[in-house]
Amino acid sequence: MGDDTLVPGRVISGRFRLQHMLGRGGMGSVWEAYHLALETEIAIKFLDPQLSSRTDIRSRFAQEATAAARIKSSHVVGILDYGFTEDGRGFIAMELLKGEDLAQRIDRLGGLTPPEAAEIVTQACRGLTKAHQIGIVHRDLKPENLFVVEDDDGVLVKILDFGIAKAVGLSSGSAHKTDTGQILGTPLYMSPEQALGRSIDSRSDLYSLTVVAYRALAGRPPFVCEAVGELIVAVSTLVAPPPSTFNPTLPASLDAWFAGMMSKDPNARSCQTARELAESFEAACRSSPASAARASSSNPRVLANAYTPTVPETPSEGISSPGVHRTEAGVTAGVAPTTPVGELTDRTTLPSQRPRPHKRLGTGVVLLGVAAAVAISARGLLRPGPEPEAAEPLRSVVAPAPVPDVVLQLSASPANARLWLDGKPVPNPHLEKRAPNPASHELRAEAPGHAPARQTFTLDRDQRVDLRLEPLPAPARTASAAPATPTPKAPRAVAVPVPAPPRSAAPPPSAATPAPPPAPPPSEPAKSPFKIDRSDPWK
Repeated sequence: MGDDTLVPGRVISGRFRLQHMLGRGGMGSVWEAYHLALETEIAIKFLDPQLSSRTDIRSRFAQEATAAARIKSSHVVGILDYGFTEDGRGFIAMELLKGEDLAQRIDRLGGLTPPEAAEIVTQACRGLTKAHQIGIVHRDLKPENLFVVEDDDGVLVKILDFGIAKAVGLSSGSAHKTDTGQILGTPLYMSPEQALGRSIDSRSDLYSLTVVAYRALAGRPPFVCEAVGELIVAVSTLVAPPPSTFNPTLPASLDAWFAGMMSKDPNARSCQTARELAESFEAACRSSPASAARASSSNPRVLANAYTPTVPETPSEGISSPGVHRTEAGVTAGVAPTTPVGELTDRTTLPSQRPRPHKRLGTGVVLLGVAAAVAISARGLLRPGPEPEAAEPLRSVVAPAPVPDVVLQLSASPANARLWLDGKPVPNPHLEKRAPNPASHELRAEAPGHAPARQTFTLDRDQRVDLRLEPLPAPARTASAAPATPTPKAPRAVAVPVPAPPRSAAPPPSAATPAPPPAPPPSEPAKSPFKIDRSDPWK
């Protein structure tokens, strides 16, 4: 059985006629079809034929259909039917959505502004609230699973793919046996407890949605690693850098919000429900002047004119109210900023409203002149005294225009690398603002198992220094480390009796090399032709 069985015009289960393929993923393909009974267009997700024979995959595929069908929310994709074709292929019939997923939207726009991100997060929280109320945890929230439908009334967010959703609160005897020790989901957006394979609840979805908002505003997730194991270690142990590290236009209120939501301990996170997350995130996006610049992974320092966030005149409805997103979108779309001019900060004060120093100086000179005239006219009424010291003439002092600070961004990979700036340790990554100066600075990075790296730079403009440490090669086996080749032992000398040479033989000439050790004397001494008495003369 192959994919050639799915062709345009084929009728599935007597109700759905295939029109054309919309896309293909790791689990199968998605087709646009026509519902013959309802006379409307729908979408059908088909399970890959190689996976349809696996019991665990078929069970998970059916779980997606039943889990999503139980959630009654306009922010969760609607499920119409599910089953298996005549040839055993699983399918789910669902409503057809026209638009793009959030990952495509972020890539197309280069990122989202805080108001745009708040709208996406708020609508996603409404769908999660409905799911969590009936004990369903999504467990794989990511930008690809948030679909954005845009029309004249605004945007509508739909949560997709409940394929690895789990109903919490069930007995652990049967609900958790099949996936003990498994890590299901996308590691980039996993909560620490899910990455470590621990028991999870609805707060894991809130952490994943927080990382989705982080990417939408900063242009990238908080942790990016090449290996999955290294990524899991970073998610479960390292502190996420503030999103302003990668997009300095973000206000400090958002940095504080992300720090409170990305705690490793679920009990220590600032929000424990989806509704709390939506309300607090919207407040953080609105509490201080936000930048209209979009985050960009290729150029994170995209700057634009600051603006005051739009504040709707009527309070928003609860996040669990269906259909409110269209009303809110219509209300907030045309509302002008309501912040009084006098309450604007220095960054948002209009040029015409700023005080003019030269007017203040002129007023001071006029007052001083009036005082001097009064003193001169009254001089005749006073007793003569010593002449007053000559006053220093007034000088027009013009303060120099302030020089804007430069932004310094430092980082190094791998994630456990340590940084030293001009010999002083700094965190990795590091972001700070300094006064510009042409002096030379040095960044040094070290990490276990990697060669150290350093780079010099000046702060005459904004600088971003990223050091990549190269892994050290495996130590070569030297001659001293190699096992010594055993030296063959010299054969042990064995004394063998040598017969005496014949009498006619001449004595051997003295050789330069030492003679071998003499053989033990025989029982009767051999007689030499030259008789030499070598006995002790004292005996």
